[in-house]
Amino acid sequence: MRVATWLFLAFTALYLFTGGGHFYASDDVQKLAVLDALADHHTVAIPDGWVRGAGGLRYAWFPLGASLVMLPGWLLGKLAALVLPVPAVFAVRFCVAMQNAVISAALVTLFFAACRRLGAPRGGALVATLGLGLGSLVWPYAKTAWSEPTTALALYGGLAALWLARERPRWLVVAGVGLALAVAIRQEFLLAALGAIAWWCWQTRGRGLLWLATPLALVGVAALAYDAVRYGTPFSFPSYHLPQKKVVMAEGRFSWSLRNFYQYTVSPNQGIFWYSPVTLACFGGFRGGVAGLLALSLGPLALFYMAGWGLSSWAWGLRYAYVFVPALVLPLAWAPRKLATPLVALGLGVQLLAVLHNPLELYERELARVPGLTIQQLMIQRAHAPLWLAAKDAPATLARGRAALVDPQPAPPGPLEHHQGLPDVWWLLVLLAPVPRALVAVVAALMALAGLVSAWALARALRAEARAGV
Repeated sequence: MRVATWLFLAFTALYLFTGGGHFYASDDVQKLAVLDALADHHTVAIPDGWVRGAGGLRYAWFPLGASLVMLPGWLLGKLAALVLPVPAVFAVRFCVAMQNAVISAALVTLFFAACRRLGAPRGGALVATLGLGLGSLVWPYAKTAWSEPTTALALYGGLAALWLARERPRWLVVAGVGLALAVAIRQEFLLAALGAIAWWCWQTRGRGLLWLATPLALVGVAALAYDAVRYGTPFSFPSYHLPQKKVVMAEGRFSWSLRNFYQYTVSPNQGIFWYSPVTLACFGGFRGGVAGLLALSLGPLALFYMAGWGLSSWAWGLRYAYVFVPALVLPLAWAPRKLATPLVALGLGVQLLAVLHNPLELYERELARVPGLTIQQLMIQRAHAPLWLAAKDAPATLARGRAALVDPQPAPPGPLEHHQGLPDVWWLLVLLAPVPRALVAVVAALMALAGLVSAWALARALRAEARAGV
């Protein structure tokens, strides 16, 4: 327990210190606007919503859960704006963006606990956990306000509880709630939830199925009611149909799906093995009997993304691949150290490039440099792979960061999104925002100190466990 606690605190401090502190996509703005509309006007209609719904009002097309998951950061940001000398829009977006640091650290800690529960040796579990936390998409996505970290934590929390429920049935309640929360945030995760339930029925002939199904049923009713409010009918399913109107499948769905398989796996533009090299551990096979649960839950979701959804833009690697990363890294806990260590080191190098850059800026600069280039071409042409763009731009980005530290030039008040070309960490970006430098220095120093102390305490706890033979 001590090891898990210090592991969580160490990764929380690291992710907070390297956070971006701002939004990376207009999706986040839409989701946050729903909270503002609920608080200020008691409605889910928003002025600049992407779709027109009932009564001619405009709405965000995302599920309500995708907005409610931002509530902790929204509340903290509102409070911060009352007591600190910072603009309200900056404070709220900063806190919402930074909450994924804590959620991602919780995901890493859950992964470590799962490795140990499945019988992985202490050293192997720690190496695999470092691979997940430092060498995969988990680190750069901890900077963002994307919903992937929270959804993955809810899903894997549900799967872990389901695994424990084989011996302790009371964990079925936790499993049902975890799976339901994942579906409430991203509705396609219903496929993963149903796959997990199928595995449970296969293992136990449906024992305690009501505990699993009830939370999902409640989320389903709430989702249908939310769509009825927005669109006048509960069966329009805008969260799927509206984005799909923008998908082009000129070669036909089958060939399009095969291309997506390439893009999801080995494409330099978005392939998971490039942007999370530690996932190559999956070829080592799974231990502990957990392969069936992971296959039945994640397999249908993978097929949906490749055959029914497509690619993601304006992100580091492929956003939709995020949820598969912990499962694919799991075999690393049993891999020989001479194979595991190089994979972790390679992944660390990739994520250091990711943390340094804002992926949105990488895309925008490349689009400006190449006349006629479209975002669709940029996502699939190897010459424009974000990994290559990040490596190429790294020297100039670091140089601009050094210059800002020496002689910051404050910009007019406004959100951090307007500050371009700097290393993408909050404590450097806010040098160009209307925030006192002393406040920035104190907070950043405290985060760095917390990280060092937690890492030191983690090392001590690991040594103590080793001596005790735990």
